[in-house]
Amino acid sequence: MRHAYLLGHHIAHSLSPAMHNAGFQALGLDIEYGLLDVDIDGLAVAFARVRQPDCVGVNVTMPYKPDAATEADERSPEVDRCGVANLLLNRNGRLAARNVDIDGIVACLERRHPTIASGPAVVLGSGGAAAAVLEALRRVPPKWLIVCARNLEAADELIRRIGIPADIQPLTDAREFVREAALLVNTTPLGMKPDDPLPVPQDALTPGLLLYDLVYTRSGSTPLQAAALEAGALVCDGLTHVYEQAIPSFRLFTGQEPPAGVLRRGLVSALRGREPLDWGSD
Repeated sequence: MRHAYLLGHHIAHSLSPAMHNAGFQALGLDIEYGLLDVDIDGLAVAFARVRQPDCVGVNVTMPYKPDAATEADERSPEVDRCGVANLLLNRNGRLAARNVDIDGIVACLERRHPTIASGPAVVLGSGGAAAAVLEALRRVPPKWLIVCARNLEAADELIRRIGIPADIQPLTDAREFVREAALLVNTTPLGMKPDDPLPVPQDALTPGLLLYDLVYTRSGSTPLQAAALEAGALVCDGLTHVYEQAIPSFRLFTGQEPPAGVLRRGLVSALRGREPLDWGSD
C-alpha cells in the first residue's frame, strides 16, 4: 500500500481524503489518502515521512505552505515566485514542490474570462493565497487589477515578485473599487468563523459581480457568499476551489486522469449532499 496525505494543522475537517480515496478506489490503485496533522514541532518528522518510499506525496495546507516551498529540493517557477507550495511530490526521496492552487483558480476563472476581461478585478489580501490568485490572473488577465490589503508593503512586495501590474489600496477603501469590479477575490480568512465580519461592506456587492471566495465551511455558505448571492452576484466558493485543485493533484500523484465525476461525488457525499457554489460559464 502506498500513501498520500494532507499536511497541515487542525485539519480534521478536510474534504481531501473523501475526494482522493474515491478516485483511487475507482481506478483500483493501491494508494490511501490520509491526514498528517502536526504542530510546528512535528513538521520535520512529517517531511521525513513524505520522503519515505511508500509515500507518493502530500498536499499542504495552512500554515505550512511556505515551509513546503523551503523544504523542497525542486521548485516550479510559480512556487519560486509565490513563495508557497501546496503540493510536494516524492521523487525517489527528493521533494518536488508545486502550487496546484493556481491550476484550480485558473480552471474557474477561464469559465468566466470574457466577463473578467471586461472590467476591473479586486483581490483582497496579500498572503500566500493572494499570490496564487495573482499567478492565476497572469494567465486569465482582467482589464486591470487592484489589490486591497491591510499590509500595503506586503502587497507591493507581492505584486513585484509575481510580476503583474496592479494598483495597491488599503483594505478599508475596498468598497469603492468593488462596486465597479467585474471580479472580486477574497483571499483573507474572514468567513471561516460564523461571527466574522464581511471583508467588504454589503452595499459594495452588485448584481452580476463574480465572487471567488477561497473560504469554505462544512456548515454552509459564509456570510460573504450569502450576502453576494442576495445581491445577485455569481459565486465560486472554496469548495469548488478545493475540488478544482484536487484534479491536478490527482494527476501528479498517480500519472492518471481522475475518473470523470468521481472526485466531485466524493466531495458531495462528504458534504451530505450539499453542492459547491459554482458560477458556471459565460
